[in-house]
Amino acid sequence: MTTVADAEFLPEAGHLKDNEELIDIRRFRELDGQPYLMEHSYYIKAIVDTIPEEALYGSLFNYFEQQRDVNIGFIDQLLMSEPLPEIAGEFMNLANGAPSLVVKDETYLTTGKMLAFSKQYYDYRRARLFMVKKIR
Repeated sequence: MTTVADAEFLPEAGHLKDNEELIDIRRFRELDGQPYLMEHSYYIKAIVDTIPEEALYGSLFNYFEQQRDVNIGFIDQLLMSEPLPEIAGEFMNLANGAPSLVVKDETYLTTGKMLAFSKQYYDYRRARLFMVKKIR
């Protein structure tokens, strides 16, 4: 648990109050047995309340929709590069500050209220992103 004032990063929208409580989650992912990404997410406690440990091993969005009756509407994503924070560098066996591909996102409910915001730090040596654009 933390508050908006103490969060390591904030959403681009920036419409949260400093004293709003957040659930602070870090998940470490591997691909073919090798470190691949570190996800650092903040969930709005007033909406989520708690997240059981077993839910962390699957899709949290599926868990929220199925178990908490939360309806996710859309996710805004921003792709950028950024130096790795120390904890991600240790996990990926890279130097603190090594380059990283970062996906920063903000998740909103169908009501337009923010549910969560996060950063996923990818190991630049293994990162491959596939994007689909629908035209008409």
